[in-house]
Amino acid sequence: TRELTKVLREHGVMMGKILFDDEPDNVPEALLISIMGQETHGTFKKNINSGNGAGPMQVTTTAIKDFFPNSKGNWNDLYKQMNPKLLNDILRYKDSKGRPIKTPEALREACTKNDELGMKVGLLIFEMQYVKAVSAKKFGKASYANVPKAIKGLQDGSIKFTEFENKALVQTALENYNSVPNIKKKYAQNVVDSLATNGIRFRDL
Repeated sequence: TRELTKVLREHGVMMGKILFDDEPDNVPEALLISIMGQETHGTFKKNINSGNGAGPMQVTTTAIKDFFPNSKGNWNDLYKQMNPKLLNDILRYKDSKGRPIKTPEALREACTKNDELGMKVGLLIFEMQYVKAVSAKKFGKASYANVPKAIKGLQDGSIKFTEFENKALVQTALENYNSVPNIKKKYAQNVVDSLATNGIRFRDL
């Protein structure tokens, strides 16, 4: 759990910080565990475990291809705008032979062997799903043209939501993050319930 807390405090989630009445700067590891620690096969057991050879959930080559420069559609630029520090941290990792990671396949393989890397990658994937949900709500579509406007609005505070609105956005982002048709809604509801149980105020995300 110390490693989870370290990742959260260094990078945050969804371009914001979680606020508590008594501990305004404390970000609990429960947030990351709630998002990343749900198994997608119906039992909802923890899956932050590279020992199973699978790595953290949804760290797939399809999901991470846009991390890299010259990706189709230039979404790498949007990841840079959204969270450049976390993206750079991820792309600085090296494989088991000390070589720079230059492809989605190599990054996916590295995530199966390194929990911290896998969690960072999973967080970045989830952040983009949240931004896309915001983009769709505010501008009608989560397009390459609209996502930068959503990122800017979230970062400068000009886009804000009520508790109810942001809870719905987080739930949509979680469903898209999970993406498994017969599981994603239950997964998202379980995570949202877990966040609420741990005192997360969705309007502060």
